[in-house]
Amino acid sequence: MQINFIEHKAVNLVPYLIIAIAVIGISISSWLILQPYMSLKEEISVMEADIQSNQQAEADAIKLEKRVTQQQQLTNRIDGIEGNLMGNVELMDTLHQLMPTNSVLSHFYYTQGDVLKISISASQYADYAAYNQSLLAQPFISDVRFNYLEEADGGDSSAAFQVELDNQGWLEVIENDR
Repeated sequence: MQINFIEHKAVNLVPYLIIAIAVIGISISSWLILQPYMSLKEEISVMEADIQSNQQAEADAIKLEKRVTQQQQLTNRIDGIEGNLMGNVELMDTLHQLMPTNSVLSHFYYTQGDVLKISISASQYADYAAYNQSLLAQPFISDVRFNYLEEADGGDSSAAFQVELDNQGWLEVIENDR
């Protein structure tokens, strides 16, 4: 048998249970309230990462587009140069065919715009006059100027002509030859 000198009072656990339930209820309700906020925060961070990767991809696409544009411009320039080169070769062949048989082409170069300077060497002055006339007779030549005549040792001489080309006429000649 036990002797109990201290009297035990009955403990009322109801307030403690109410407080525990209230704490659990507040915890659950705050979790339910904060959960969408937390999921939105996660979605925002995922979207920010997507934005960063999209910005990088956009920057790469812009760089690639610039390179493609540069490549197209270079291709167009190369095509233009090749087209002009082929036109120049045909032009030189045509101008060479117009020369008298005893003459030699010494210089052929462009100056300003569509002006050519042509120097030829021949043994007779009549060859220069014949070449001048054959140049004037061409539909793609708008003007011919006889610049100078220079005597060289050994009876040969050289003459320089300045020839203005008509681009439209030259393009027609090229088209007709093809």
